[in-house]
Amino acid sequence: MVGIARVLRHRLPIQDRFVRVKLVKNCFSGADMVDGIVNHLECSRNKAVEIGKELARKHFIHHVFRENDFEDGAQSLYRFLEHDPAVPRYYNFRGSTNDGEPKPAAAVGQRMAKIMYVVGGYPYSLTTIKNGILRGNRRQPYTIVKPFGASDKRLELAETKVNPLVHFALCNATRSSPTVRFYSTQGVEPELRHAAREFLLDGGVEIDLETRTVHLTRIIKWYSADFGQDRDILRWIFNYLDPTKAGLLTHLLNDGGPISIAYQDYDWSLNA
Repeated sequence: MVGIARVLRHRLPIQDRFVRVKLVKNCFSGADMVDGIVNHLECSRNKAVEIGKELARKHFIHHVFRENDFEDGAQSLYRFLEHDPAVPRYYNFRGSTNDGEPKPAAAVGQRMAKIMYVVGGYPYSLTTIKNGILRGNRRQPYTIVKPFGASDKRLELAETKVNPLVHFALCNATRSSPTVRFYSTQGVEPELRHAAREFLLDGGVEIDLETRTVHLTRIIKWYSADFGQDRDILRWIFNYLDPTKAGLLTHLLNDGGPISIAYQDYDWSLNA
């Protein structure tokens, strides 16, 4: 699919067209694509249509009005992903798409750990931004050294009070991580609360009343220093639960019985 897409990007008549009294930019017809695939692969037209559908399923192309996946026709218009008017506004778009196979999350993490950002003249990795600044210079899980030493000038940017909500705003591209989203300077606090509520409602917290067990995301276990002791954690998450789960948790907290906390397995597979 990658090889076919690269050829078609150069061979198709990509141009602006008037459709439904609208100017549709940078598009081509389904018939044009079928012709291009037939000529490139010397295959049947039916086979070319199937390849066109596969290109759409893999998000190389899409219908300009999102009306179908792909079909052969002069009136059915499509675009390559990078020609969608919305795509250039994405923060991580650099003018072209990446046609390579997705890398494993571990490899992406290793790469990101090596990328350095300069703030105030000093270098920071994503790890030091998270643990050194946002977490007030606390050790990351399974390490014994803090990000900044006592004489490190970067300490002046470290938060004096840790806000646990940041853990539900940081996405590491795995299935068990929070959803990636953008935050505004003016509205960051309510936006962080919304992110935490959304994450915890979507499987981040499960309550088993029969076994008196609260199942929590493993993120809380890893960063327990930011959330407090067991009862403190349960009281903290109470503010971000729906009425049903909040009622169950209230019952467990108030009846005087023991409560067990179990931590869910973390799914490290890519969230793509």
